[in-house]
Amino acid sequence: MPQQISYLITTADFEITIPIDIVHFQEKNAAIIPLLMEVYEFETMVSCASDANNVADFHQSTAALSFEYPTRKALEFVAKADLKTFGIVYFSDDFMVPEDSSPILFIENTRRNLAWNDYISAIHDQLNSAFKSFELLKNEDKYWDFYNAEDQYFRLLEKNLR
Repeated sequence: MPQQISYLITTADFEITIPIDIVHFQEKNAAIIPLLMEVYEFETMVSCASDANNVADFHQSTAALSFEYPTRKALEFVAKADLKTFGIVYFSDDFMVPEDSSPILFIENTRRNLAWNDYISAIHDQLNSAFKSFELLKNEDKYWDFYNAEDQYFRLLEKNLR
């Protein structure tokens, strides 16, 4: 099975810490929240959010979508924390770009229009992330898929609790 990872990335300074029950990692100046999402779910999210010009529009346009618990919990956190700067990325060999859409990236509550070619690097760059996309994709032990990320997260929690 090829690498298939979806994640939310933010470099925003916010005072609310990410809840312990949401799988997440602090990578340099970026918070990475892996999402449990299949390719068709990401494509649907992108299509539904294609007209979202701000974060409120994004939440409204994706509210009716049904996601697995980890992804739903992460998106609820983003809404409750009033996070205004983030990107959502999907990496897999079988990802097909939805027509008339652009990648999901909000900076200070404004949608940034990006081209799909090399959009993962562009999202990291526009967020001024010191943690580059190639570093994430190269770390296959942690970021192969959601389940690898979840396993690594719980190992870190266990290690920190000892």
